[in-house]
Amino acid sequence: MRRCGGAACVVRRPSARLILVNGGPCAARETLGRACAHAIERCVPEVSTMYKKIFAALDGSRSASVALDEAIKIAETFGATVTAVCVVEHKPRLVDVDTAYVEPQDDDGSATDIATRVLADAKARLAQHRVEGSVRAIDSYGEDIAEVLMRTAAECDADLIVMGTRGRHGLRRLLLGSVAESLLRIADRPVLLRRHDEAAA
Repeated sequence: MRRCGGAACVVRRPSARLILVNGGPCAARETLGRACAHAIERCVPEVSTMYKKIFAALDGSRSASVALDEAIKIAETFGATVTAVCVVEHKPRLVDVDTAYVEPQDDDGSATDIATRVLADAKARLAQHRVEGSVRAIDSYGEDIAEVLMRTAAECDADLIVMGTRGRHGLRRLLLGSVAESLLRIADRPVLLRRHDEAAA
């Protein structure tokens, strides 16, 4: 078997139906994990399963917007509903009960503003395509975002999670990046990652 650039080469083979990734005796688990994520990120799966409840994770990035387009497309195909969720991440504040001191928030409200704008856009796009669905903003309260997304998807009884892979983690750039890989590790239902090539945009 010819070596040619690891996972990136393997997923370019059009005849591949199954990708197996394994590490040698000296391979670190983290390296293997990154190779798996790299391969998964670049695969373009054929959607053949009947989905009825689709969960779309949004963060205001272009990749998340493209992922919402994919969720809407699948919903149109199968007559499914879409739940679009934007997680707002506020940093926990220091509270001293003895002195009644509460650390002031350095958040200028931009995170909430982004979530409001993103969800308004998602609602309009769902209506434009006549796809039934709802939009939700959720505050993580310092909890791991991937776990928040997974729990919310379970509460919605979603049978497919759709998310982008080029979002960035932070207060102003809310989620999706390493979050996507973290969610893949804990997911108990299908996850479709929609990769957006920023260089080509």
